[in-house]
Amino acid sequence: MSERDDRIDLLPHGPAARMIERVRAHWPGRIETEMSWSRRDAAIAAHFPVGPTVVPGVFLAEQVAQSALLLAVLDGLASARDLFVLGHLRCDFVRPALAPCIVLARVMLTAQVRGSVGFHGECLSGGEIVARIKGVATPAPVAS
Repeated sequence: MSERDDRIDLLPHGPAARMIERVRAHWPGRIETEMSWSRRDAAIAAHFPVGPTVVPGVFLAEQVAQSALLLAVLDGLASARDLFVLGHLRCDFVRPALAPCIVLARVMLTAQVRGSVGFHGECLSGGEIVARIKGVATPAPVAS
């Protein structure tokens, strides 16, 4: 992996919860991000303790969702202070992403309605699609 990408600090997630290590490319309405996974990552090792070393699908979905949020911030559609929660999520898993691997997420924003942001993306590992994900992120309720 190359040097740390400071744009990731725009996400509201703490470092341990980030599913993005680097922004590979950014265009208006589109982003590509990367996350590397090792067999030594605690979550990978605990997923199936006796193998295989599969990256959990929920991590792939979260990488796409975090990429969409980062894209919305970079494109000026959301503030780095805004908190969003998933209002809808559909995941189609095509094949497993086996660690060690780098997962590339290609994400596009599809709509913005009343503060909610629609997105879709795909995750690739080794040049092969491993997941297709669509979702809607909505502003988080304000705690009282």
